[in-house]
Amino acid sequence: MNDKAVTVFAIIFGTIFSIVACGIIWFISDTYLKHYRARNWVAVDAKILDFGVESSRSGSGSKSTVHRKLKVSYEYSFNGVQYSGDRADFGRGADNFSETRISRQMNLLQSGEVSVYVNPLNPSESVFDRSLPGPQVAFAIFFLFFPCGVGTACILGMINFISDKIGLKFFERFMIPVFGIIHGLPVVYPIFFDPGTFTLGPWVVLIFFSFILACSIWSVIRRIIDPTIGLPEWKDKIRDDLNSSGPRG
Repeated sequence: MNDKAVTVFAIIFGTIFSIVACGIIWFISDTYLKHYRARNWVAVDAKILDFGVESSRSGSGSKSTVHRKLKVSYEYSFNGVQYSGDRADFGRGADNFSETRISRQMNLLQSGEVSVYVNPLNPSESVFDRSLPGPQVAFAIFFLFFPCGVGTACILGMINFISDKIGLKFFERFMIPVFGIIHGLPVVYPIFFDPGTFTLGPWVVLIFFSFILACSIWSVIRRIIDPTIGLPEWKDKIRDDLNSSGPRG
């Protein structure tokens, strides 16, 4: 494979992962926004019309995977007006790693005493379970890092290229810690606003990326204090000039 073909393949590969990474960032941000808005929604009694778990299968034979999603429809009254809804939670699609969450939701539905959360500013908008979809959020955070870290790295590389062209050459020194911050920041919201929705597995993901975030922030601080940290090795001359520019005895 010649150099031109390798370059074209790398561009296509990087573009695909960059698009996927942007999609994951959008999913995480959109989920957090919906959850934050629903924190002030009002709990009202609801009549459950129907509920169950919708299953689908991917793959074939022994390698097939079952994906499950809660389905529910209900009626409720708000300020004397009757409404209906069918939003179960803020998750997106079916998956094969939310069994504990679905079991909890099913137990609540089967208890007979069910409330839904209603937007008082728009009573036709409601949700049965307003908690964060912990397993999906944890999976998205991890997937953004691996394998879609290739995509975020490509995006940062493009930003660095543009910055270099317009004379903002300092960005290159901060690429590695910024990469860590991008992948660590999504853990901040659930830790502070809905920690109870995460089980052991998702908590391992949150703790791991909290560590990455803390190290990345500290790395940024060190680079601000010491302008020689983070300089590429091929810029040894610049590094030496900075080190020798201090006061001499």
